[in-house]
Order: sequence, then C-alpha cells, then structure tokens
Amino acid sequence: MPPESSPPPPPDPRIAREQAIADNTRAESELNRFIATKQDALFVAPDAFYRTQGADAIRTAPFVLDSLSRLNEDALDGLANDAQRRKLGPALDAHLQLTRDDIARHVSEQSKVWQRQTALDRIALLTKEAAYRHNDDGLIDAIGTAAGSAARAHARVGDQPPDVEAENAAAAKARSGILSAAIQARLGAGNISGATALFDRVQDQLDPTHARPLQAQLGSEQRFDTGSAYAGALMPVSLDTSADGVETGKPEIISDASPEPVEVGKQYAQAEDERHKAKDDPVYLIKKLEHTATPQDRIAHGDAPLEVVRPPPISIPLAKSPARAAPTPGDAIPIGKFAGESIPARSSKRNFNKAERADGNRIGYKTGCHTCGSRDPGTPSGNFYLDHQPASRLNFAGVDQRLYPQCMTCSARQGGQTSRYLKEAEEYARELLKKDPEQ
Repeated sequence: MPPESSPPPPPDPRIAREQAIADNTRAESELNRFIATKQDALFVAPDAFYRTQGADAIRTAPFVLDSLSRLNEDALDGLANDAQRRKLGPALDAHLQLTRDDIARHVSEQSKVWQRQTALDRIALLTKEAAYRHNDDGLIDAIGTAAGSAARAHARVGDQPPDVEAENAAAAKARSGILSAAIQARLGAGNISGATALFDRVQDQLDPTHARPLQAQLGSEQRFDTGSAYAGALMPVSLDTSADGVETGKPEIISDASPEPVEVGKQYAQAEDERHKAKDDPVYLIKKLEHTATPQDRIAHGDAPLEVVRPPPISIPLAKSPARAAPTPGDAIPIGKFAGESIPARSSKRNFNKAERADGNRIGYKTGCHTCGSRDPGTPSGNFYLDHQPASRLNFAGVDQRLYPQCMTCSARQGGQTSRYLKEAEEYARELLKKDPEQ
C-alpha cells in the first residue's frame, strides 16, 4: 500500500494577509466604479434622472432603478471570489437603497410640480379663451368659474391639510384674471362702452392688481372729450379753411420699417379726415385767447391766417390772471427713448387687424415697450398695446401717425397723463374765458 501523502504546508501568513487586503481593495474599487456610474446616470449625463421634471421624472424612474439593479448584479458577477462578494454586496445594497429613497422623493416632488403646472396651463388657456370670446358675458362667467376650479386644484397640491381660505383666494384671483383679460380684449377691439360696462359689473370681483391699471385706462377713455370736445365748443370758428397748399408737420420717425406707399395728391388724406381735431387743441385755443397764435399756428391748425398786424394782448390785471401757467404734456406722451421699429397707422382708431397685432408683438418682443423698454407686455393675452404716435388725443394738427409697442403699465399711465393734461388745459381755458367772455 502506497505511503500516505503528507498534508500541505500551512499558508504563509504574509501571503494570506496580502490576499485579504487584495480582496478588500478589489471590493472597494468596484464600489467606486458603481458610485461613479450611478452619479453619471443621476446627475451628470445630459439625460440624467435628476434633470428630469414633471411627467418625465415619473416616466423615467422605473428605467433608472432597473439600470442600477443590473449594474449591482454585474459588479458582483465580475468579482474573483466569494470573499470579495461578501465585502462588496452589503455596501452595494446600502448605496442602492439610499438611491431608491432619493429617486422616490424626486418622483414625489415632480409629481406635485406636474400637477401644479397642469393647473396653471389650464388657467392660461382659459385666459386666452376669455380674450377670444370677450363679447359673450355668459361664457366669460363660465370661463371664470372653470379658472377658479383650476386654481383650487393648484392650491390643493401638496401634503399639507386643505386650506379653504387659501383655495378661495386663489380661485378669486384666477377669476379676476379671466375678467381682466375680457375687459382688455374689448379695449383692444375699440369697444370702450362694452369694456366699461363689464368693468362696472364685475369691479367688486377684480383683484387690485388687475383693477388698478384697468380703472386708470378706462377712466382716461371716459374722459376723452373732457378737454378736446369742450375746447372745440368753446370757440366756434367761422373762417374759411382749405387744405389746398397747406403743409402739415411730420413727426420724427424712429424706425427701420418701410412706410406704406403714398399716392401723389393723397399724402394728406389722414389729416383731411381728422382736420376738425386741429381746432380742438387746448394749447392752440389758449394761444388764440391770449392773441399769441402765429400765422403758422393758424395754418397748422386749419384756420385761415390773420393779417400780419394782430390785435393787442388781452389786458388782465395781474391779481385776476390765472393762478397757474399754461399746462404742457408730460414726458410719457411723446415717442419713448426705447422706440425701435414702428408701423403706419391706418387711422386714429384701435381696430387693429391680425397683421398689425403680429407686427406690433414682433417689434415689442424684440425691442420692448417704446416708453420703458420692457419686453413683457404685462397683458394676459401676451399682446403689446399699439400706441399711436403722435398720441391721438393730442394730434390736433392731424399729422400721420405710427404705431409703437407699449406695455400695459405705460399705456395706462400715458392715458391718465393725457387726460390730466386735457383737463388742466380745459380749466386753464375756462379761467381765460372768464377774464374775456367776448372771446
């Protein structure tokens, strides 16, 4: 019988120690690789998971978790022995569980973002619908109710207990935005009486942020004839007027847009259509009352020139003279310093067509409001106001006008400023008339 083989010699402790170190190092190296790959998938790559938002985050989450699970299995399968797997396995499981928790939190947050954005998108669409259907009062009310429901849904999103007061406030503001859009659409269409009627009916439902600019603009419209109509009735003119040979001043145009072609002999058509406004100019009226109007003033305003020798000025004792100087327009009324392109105005009316609206918005979003430079029109519809320059209420000489984009805030401010100027001019003319009734 063969001799028994001798047992193998015991392993060298030094080799065994180095083997254990090698197993630990390999496990740590694979853990580093897993972490780097996970970070790339979650944070770094162009389509990284934590870059996704809303519905995309919810849709992508299962694929990301499946990819990380396969990465975990591949890392364990690629190891050389069980000692390395026993070292790496628990570490990978811990990292994977933390990642699952983070992904679940991100999905929960983005689900809320999606719900809120869906509600906001609904309110924005309803606001446009109100602008499109602004002449239907019944439909506007229904749209306002729908917007209120969407606002309540937006306010309810989250893990907090329901807050009825906050929901009511959100619904009221959304409804106010709908009503404001309808009123602004009527103003944009030139339906001032309809806009005023709707404003009066729903004024108590409007949020102050919507009511203030609307009230200022509507107020200026309602006072349109306060200065100019009164000035025209204050001094009837019986002198012959004729457009033959009359030159009207042209405003300086800051524009790189080509004007519409003008037919020979018709270049003063707009001035002819609106020539009656020339005699309603409060400043010109004051000059006539004070006998300081020059022949050039009279020609520009449609009156036949007087003889070269004019009557002496009205003699009014200093103590009885008007208490203030003649009013002048403010800085917000002329063409603003931010003006870029402009488009020709067909008339002083605001019945703008789609092409004019589109061109005005193009210029507005390119160079901003001609008064303040803002590229945000501030209107629910996203349309810039189209501002006549020279301002229609002050265009007494009937010169050709251009349209410039203007934001809602500057439009309301300009309307109020124009009305104040006309009112002051009227009051000033009244004071002068009291001193010389025969004029």
